[in-house]
Amino acid sequence: MDSIITRQPPASVTYDLSHPAQTIITLPAGSTWSSGLHFHRSHDEYLVVHRGSVRVRLDSRVETVNVRPGDAPIEIAVPRGVWHDWGRATTSHATSDCDLAQEDVVVIERTDPADGEKTVFFWNLNTVILQQTPWWFPARRMWDWWVTFRLFVIFAELDNVPVMLDVPALVAGTWLQGAICRLLGEACVERWVRGMDESWSLLVLWVAQLIGHTLGLGAVGRKFTPLEAYQESVATGKKGKKEM
Repeated sequence: MDSIITRQPPASVTYDLSHPAQTIITLPAGSTWSSGLHFHRSHDEYLVVHRGSVRVRLDSRVETVNVRPGDAPIEIAVPRGVWHDWGRATTSHATSDCDLAQEDVVVIERTDPADGEKTVFFWNLNTVILQQTPWWFPARRMWDWWVTFRLFVIFAELDNVPVMLDVPALVAGTWLQGAICRLLGEACVERWVRGMDESWSLLVLWVAQLIGHTLGLGAVGRKFTPLEAYQESVATGKKGKKEM
């Protein structure tokens, strides 16, 4: 199975999955790819920026990391439970004197524990996303729903919880934020509202996982995953019994 996976514009990205302990992610100039806002429950994650200009969100803090040609890589620690999202920085945030806006972004993702789950996640995620709609499927929109459902099963079992509401961002700077904080205290967004967001996301994934198990579906499919990684997933109970 090919260890290099490429997705086309506008969200151009290349995943190098040749090493089970890390994933090399490359974003060419102009890519709109983003990891999406998410968190992990049982893994600490490390983003090692080797080249380019990267925008990183950690909870409510957003920063830009620039690594020029010849610079040492910069590592960003993402403890479990921290909401995070990253992608290419916009041209206005890149360092113009090094022309970082035209540089490929190269980031290595790794986790602690280094259990190989990250590469298995990317193999199955991308295979589901890149599958063509079968000719016999009744409608394109229904296929999109099916793909979303399959992704939720993968998210649920491979420790990648998407933040589906992001209420703190929706109410930030509005009268609603002030009203909620006056009612519940200044820590409401970080505690109560954030907890509501996380609970909703986990509930959606739990329902998807339950339906998936009823249908005989798991996060890891045999035809989506190299044999050794698949066998390891079978041993930990994450295999997919059916593949579509």
